[in-house]
Amino acid sequence: MTMHIHLDPVGGVAGDMFVAALLDSFPALSEMVIATMRQSGLDDDVRLERVDFNDGILSGSKFLVT
Repeated sequence: MTMHIHLDPVGGVAGDMFVAALLDSFPALSEMVIATMRQSGLDDDVRLERVDFNDGILSGSKFLVT
């Protein structure tokens, strides 16, 4: 199976929202994505996590960088 994701960011895209959307589509990749981002040299006190989100109108994932 071949998959194609087309991104047309007219006016830009927020990195955290984009990562959250991808991980919402492929939740099994969460740990691998976070581990890969860790390898980029982030300080140890930077926290990365995917959390479920539901505000009663929208539901999905949030990708938090704190």
